[in-house]
Amino acid sequence: SLFFDKPVSLIECLSEGSDSDYHVLIAEERIMGKVLGFQTVRGALACGVVPSCRDEDWLFRYLTQVLAKNTYLRILALDGVCDTSNMGSIIRCASAFGVDAIILSEDCCDPWYRRSIRVSMGHVFRIPCVRVRQLASSVARLSKEFKVRSYAAVVESGADLVLEDLDRGKCPGVRSGFFRLREADTS
Repeated sequence: SLFFDKPVSLIECLSEGSDSDYHVLIAEERIMGKVLGFQTVRGALACGVVPSCRDEDWLFRYLTQVLAKNTYLRILALDGVCDTSNMGSIIRCASAFGVDAIILSEDCCDPWYRRSIRVSMGHVFRIPCVRVRQLASSVARLSKEFKVRSYAAVVESGADLVLEDLDRGKCPGVRSGFFRLREADTS
């Protein structure tokens, strides 16, 4: 397998860290298919524990730590994103734009769903995704405690186009930016 040949040499990497927190099992592809319940063509599979301690209080402690290192916060709030491929794509793009955390409304799909992880290309492991009970109150708390300004992308006719009136690079509040996306209703 290409995982065991150079340049990847997974076996060499694993043997170097003998006290690791993970285990590697090697199986034939047909056995992996039986375990998974579907055939895989990639030849690799990972299993992990989804972070369960991430709530609004955890988020604010984390953002305090981020601000101790940076002069700004970049936060993305998602409201009602229900397609796992879209979720993965949004997470991947958020990573490219240096987003510090992603806040999810209660009705968003699971960013840890297999398809979301795959489409995010693993970036879901880099950016904390935190589900909150009330997105609006969390945004208000961000504004109050961290002076975060909100900028929204709303997919609705008649929405104000405030950002179109700003010159490129002249977004007020250089210290922080906040973006909120709502997935378009496809029904």
